[in-house]
Amino acid sequence: MTPRRIIRDENTLYGRWHFEDTGIPIAAIRADASARIDAFEETYRAAGLTDEDIEMALEFDFPDVRKAELYAQYVVATVACSCGEASHLTLSGFSEGEVECSCGRLWRVCIELEPAGQNGQRSRTCPPV
Repeated sequence: MTPRRIIRDENTLYGRWHFEDTGIPIAAIRADASARIDAFEETYRAAGLTDEDIEMALEFDFPDVRKAELYAQYVVATVACSCGEASHLTLSGFSEGEVECSCGRLWRVCIELEPAGQNGQRSRTCPPV
């Protein structure tokens, strides 16, 4: 049996990659496999996928289809100022904002998105938490 095609259609599943003629997103299969959910294959077999389909989903190389973006819906941050005081900031719908410490220092908070690496290689430019 020939494995199903993996397709992407903006009008189906919000543009997620999925198997043709199904509502099964490739990302869901990969997430279940990564989470090591017991017998996840059986669930997808019961939904009509073959072992070849499941293997193809696990090996699928997601191509770029848009520019990566970050949408900060709601972010709460605490700025620990160098003076020892802490100030709180809430961002809603924006990726940056400013907070003034009681000592008078003004801090700009920016939320950015950048690739962490490719092919399992991680780059770390953000300071450790």
